[in-house]
Amino acid sequence: MISVKRWISALIVAGWCVVPMPGQQPGSMEARPAGEERLHNVLSRQRLEPPLHNDLTQLQFSPDGKFALAQDETGIYALSRRPFAYLFRIEAPYAYPAHFTPDSGGIVYYDAKLTVEKWDVSSQARAWVHQIVLPKPCRQTALSPDGGVLACLDQENGLNLLDSSTGNAVFSKKEFIPWYQAQTFPAFPGAGPPGGGPAEMIGMQFSPDGRYFVACRGPSNIAVDLTTYKPISLPGRVKELLERSFAFMGPNRLAGLKTIGGQAAVVKFPSGAPLFKDMPVGVTSLSGVTGGDYLLLRPARNYAVGVLDPKTSRVMVANPTPALDVFDQTYLSEEQDGEVGLFRIDPAKEPEAIGRLSLPASRLGLLTSFDVSADFKLVAVAQAHRAGLWDLGGKQPPLRVRDFQGAWFAADGQAYLDFPELDKDKRAIVHVDPTHMQFLDRREVVEDPPALSIPPMDFGGPAPPMGKFHRWSVQQRGPYLITIKPRESFSPFKNVDLEIADFRTNSLLWSLHLPKERPLVDIPSGGDAVVLSWPMSAAAAQDIVGGSPQLKAAAALEANKEGYLLRVLDAKNGAVKTSVVVGTGKGSFLTGSFQISGDWLLAVDNWNRSILVSLATGDLKGKFSGTSAISKEAGLLAAEDTPGQVSLYALADSAKRDEFVFAEPVVRLRFSGDGKRLFALTGDQSAYVVGVNP
Repeated sequence: MISVKRWISALIVAGWCVVPMPGQQPGSMEARPAGEERLHNVLSRQRLEPPLHNDLTQLQFSPDGKFALAQDETGIYALSRRPFAYLFRIEAPYAYPAHFTPDSGGIVYYDAKLTVEKWDVSSQARAWVHQIVLPKPCRQTALSPDGGVLACLDQENGLNLLDSSTGNAVFSKKEFIPWYQAQTFPAFPGAGPPGGGPAEMIGMQFSPDGRYFVACRGPSNIAVDLTTYKPISLPGRVKELLERSFAFMGPNRLAGLKTIGGQAAVVKFPSGAPLFKDMPVGVTSLSGVTGGDYLLLRPARNYAVGVLDPKTSRVMVANPTPALDVFDQTYLSEEQDGEVGLFRIDPAKEPEAIGRLSLPASRLGLLTSFDVSADFKLVAVAQAHRAGLWDLGGKQPPLRVRDFQGAWFAADGQAYLDFPELDKDKRAIVHVDPTHMQFLDRREVVEDPPALSIPPMDFGGPAPPMGKFHRWSVQQRGPYLITIKPRESFSPFKNVDLEIADFRTNSLLWSLHLPKERPLVDIPSGGDAVVLSWPMSAAAAQDIVGGSPQLKAAAALEANKEGYLLRVLDAKNGAVKTSVVVGTGKGSFLTGSFQISGDWLLAVDNWNRSILVSLATGDLKGKFSGTSAISKEAGLLAAEDTPGQVSLYALADSAKRDEFVFAEPVVRLRFSGDGKRLFALTGDQSAYVVGVNP
């Protein structure tokens, strides 16, 4: 048994840094500049201090080495290298990885809506913006170094190079990959760029000078000369390096993984003349650096990224965070305290720190966990690597820790945080006393059956390179643990057992065998109900609908739409409360996130729209955009109609009753238990409590 004291120290040391915060779901809303607020009945307003920072997703030097950029979930920082200093910030929420133009004078980036922007470094202003409009979305995209060309793998698996200023194709190849190859996904170990760009079905790379574009999936490969938009012939030495993961090392060198053996090689491009070969790198993905004879490996054994010297096959630097770039003998990386570090690579000794830089606070990023106490005095938030608990009453300094994946404040104000497994520390739910910001005890969470009780999992190849595969799905929701246990090793999505337990007493409350499709399962915040959701196409849904004339009638109304069956159970004993059919509309699906207040249910779809349903009648009462919350006590629904503008609607008839306009987009809303107050957390790290008139 690991001692609570030692384990707590690991939590704090690992997370003793500035804490990032939750935010909008990608693509849910346009961000907007800070505006003038129009509020009334403001009961409290407090900034989360000290300033919070998101994890960095991208670090890059400019080609001339004079500048650098640091990118997080909500924007891009421009930096100077000498002196190592902050210059300006571009607000770019959920943009794909940005990069410098080949002349180092600009920064270009784009987003999921194919809005392409270029910013001028010297004037610190936008140079141009282009909006590419296509009849169908791309399956995968990549942007050229100057931002002038967008590569698009279309819905028919054709490869197109588009002029970003006009949207017109300058090169096209129909059915670049056959249909059967498109069914196996993803193609490469990295499954997407380190900065969180589009997932990779095929390999796509532009050379750093913008001269060449290369794409590959298995035996299908092509290289295009962007000065003529004509394909060029590739020798066998180049083609054999394209089938797994490849990257340009400067304008005329290419590195790639061989299909067998976990070895990498470097050749001249496009001639294929060998430069370095037989470099053992294992299961990884390759990236080039801005300047120097190095390759980036993601992952590098137990580290998120490593800097490989091809001349010696030696990893010169290994870093726990993936954002890193090299220019000559200098590299940039994010430190565990949230700062950006500038280091010198010395083959004879450990890297030497040249400078450190604290970046200005950014808008709040994506949330992995959130809760607020019933009196709105305490708030717990977490993102990918950092998290914390804040006393909004100002009595205690914030408790800053590593990431947790679940948070719950009990009625007495005590906090329970669900920390995932890390290194040798098992996953555990930790009890925190917020009055003194102290850890009291921990309860380990079991995520696997007893050893040897089931046969080992066969991955059909190397095991996943990072993280650990767990056979059971376990979620913490309020005081409950939701555990889903597949009965068959190779079929985790059907024939499962659902168990609901109270983690405070370590007692199983009830279990349910689900022989057909596995549903999405949620226990909405503050409630004692379990919601199971299946798409109407599922056999499990059809069985339930078939036994109820009322559900049959509702399903018939949704026959030409995308619909879901929701079954609501009592969290304490598993008794069925009700079942309803919910139509989501074409092209949308439920995310498995719900709110319940009395006889009202709010379901969230993939477009961040909230669907309001009466559990008493099964009727759809309305659809609302943005962040939302409901309260039967107030008889109101709060919804962010546009960024920062929160409207209150009557549950009974959806009539608008009130409006609050915040200066920043709202990332979380919560009604008080009596429905008389509304809590709002905004993008500028401010927590508001406003009075509500039902």
